[in-house]
Amino acid sequence: RKRFGMDDRSRLVKVCGSEKSADLAEKSWQDILENGRLDVSDRGFTDEEIRKFINGLHTIARTSGFQTERTKPFPIRKMDFSGNEMTKHGASEVVQFARTHGANATLLDLSNNQLDDEAALDELTRLVKNYSSFASQNYLTTLLLSGNNIGKAGGW
Repeated sequence: RKRFGMDDRSRLVKVCGSEKSADLAEKSWQDILENGRLDVSDRGFTDEEIRKFINGLHTIARTSGFQTERTKPFPIRKMDFSGNEMTKHGASEVVQFARTHGANATLLDLSNNQLDDEAALDELTRLVKNYSSFASQNYLTTLLLSGNNIGKAGGW
């Protein structure tokens, strides 16, 4: 396990927006490497906090030497962003992450957020369209959306 140098840590804190978020990004990175799981459920994250957290993971991947090429997926099988304050904008960040660095995940939990029909139609449909050029053979098989405000109009 490579520890960050002071410059790396300062960069991570700046990207994440706080020491607490940087600590969570480091802890989450270890969980990704050890268990194939990204769990940031029930954090009350806003869209902006989700964006900064994902950028923090990218920073760790680069500075730790894991990400030697831009298109290398992280070893994630399950992603849990449930129980946050995510709207369409946060969903856009998560979907982009899922299509690229989370491309090997088979489960994505977005339940109990603030997603609506517009988020479902504009962002979540991107999960199934041209899934990913980064993915190996794995495809997202489970998408959990309960506890959101998605009605008939948001159904595919």
